[in-house]
Amino acid sequence: MSHFPVMVVGEDPEYQLAPFHEFECTGLDDEFVKDVDITQQVLMRTRGVELDCDGKETGRCGPESLQEALGYYGLDERVVDDVSLVDKTDLHKYGYAVVRDGALVLAVDRTNPDRKWDYWMIGSSWKGFLRLLPGRVGLPGTATHRTDPEVRGDPASRASQARKRDVDWDGMRDAAEAEAMGRYRRFHEILAGRTLPVWAEVRDRHGKGGIENARDEYGSYLVIRDLQAVRFSMSMFDEPGEYERHVLPEDDFRRLARLNAVVMFAFLRDRQWHQRGRMGWWAMVTDAKSRETWGEEFNALLDAVPDGELISIVDCHI
Repeated sequence: MSHFPVMVVGEDPEYQLAPFHEFECTGLDDEFVKDVDITQQVLMRTRGVELDCDGKETGRCGPESLQEALGYYGLDERVVDDVSLVDKTDLHKYGYAVVRDGALVLAVDRTNPDRKWDYWMIGSSWKGFLRLLPGRVGLPGTATHRTDPEVRGDPASRASQARKRDVDWDGMRDAAEAEAMGRYRRFHEILAGRTLPVWAEVRDRHGKGGIENARDEYGSYLVIRDLQAVRFSMSMFDEPGEYERHVLPEDDFRRLARLNAVVMFAFLRDRQWHQRGRMGWWAMVTDAKSRETWGEEFNALLDAVPDGELISIVDCHI
């Protein structure tokens, strides 16, 4: 349920992306699909314990019957009494369980452990992200109803695919800096010398289960209400602490704006996937690197790409 942009390097984006498909959605039973033994996870549910895919305890449940535990993993109707009866081309394509004399012998989830997307399109929500140098050409990519043609400027100078040498990287960084500094000045006009509450401190006061109360408190401060009143916000998915980036010294804020001007959520080259964090539903990211850390890593990866390589901006969904 999340869209995110990926910069893909190489002549064949489909080839680059292939190792990261979500088998349960694509149905492509290829070399990237593995038989993952989940016997222990199923058995532990019958004892009232939930385990994650790494075998670490995550909570309590049940305890459940074996049928219920198998059902939790979608295996309750994919049971055989001998592994020789497994048919991976049909009933057991996505997994199976071997149960003999009422006891679980083996439970298997057939999946791609490296899954990152269930479908993708070139451009789409990020159509025209790349700004071209004068006289250079690229490919526009595919638009969707979510693409605002006004956002990316003159379509003749924008592309979703282009050779690295044909992209105006400096121009993109200049534009990002100008937009960011406009926001920075507007922010400080509204702040008017007042102290901005620190989101981490507010959150910590309310403890692990008090996120909604923390948001309520944070939103009660007059300075936050003033910022919200003029719709000065980042994204509905950003932490409230995103405001705090704007109290950085001006030169630091400018440097970060340029650093992150061409940064995407993930970078893919030679079938090696690099990402800022783990993308979940509703664009919620866990284990996220800081903007500065990921910006530096991303730019280093991009700098290492030869000028003649094809760059594709891909909208991935998971």
